Amino acid sequence: MKRYTTTTNSENLKIVKEEIKKIQNLLNKYDPSGAYSAGMIEDEYSAEAEKIYQKITRIEGKDKRIENILTEVFTNSFGDDYDKSSLPTLAQEILAVSRL
Repeated sequence: MKRYTTTTNSENLKIVKEEIKKIQNLLNKYDPSGAYSAGMIEDEYSAEAEKIYQKITRIEGKDKRIENILTEVFTNSFGDDYDKSSLPTLAQEILAVSRL
C-alpha cells in the first residue's frame, strides 16, 4: 500500500520562506540595481524575491519565462536603472536552486 504524506501549513510556509531566501541570495549575488554592493542592508531585494517567487509558481514552461518575470519585477522596482546583462544567467540559477 502506497503511503501519502501531507505537509502542514507551517511546513509549507517554511518551504516557501526557504525558496524566497534562495532567490534573495541570488539577487544579492547579482545585485541588479547595485544597491547591495553599495552597502545596503542584506534584505535589500526581499520584496523583489517575493514577487519573483509568486510569479514563478504560477507559470508553466519556466525556463524562458523566469527571465521575463525578472525583467518585469526589476523594471517595476528600479525603472531602467538595473543591470540587464545578467538576467539570463540569474534566471538559470533561480531555476537550478529552487524546487519550483
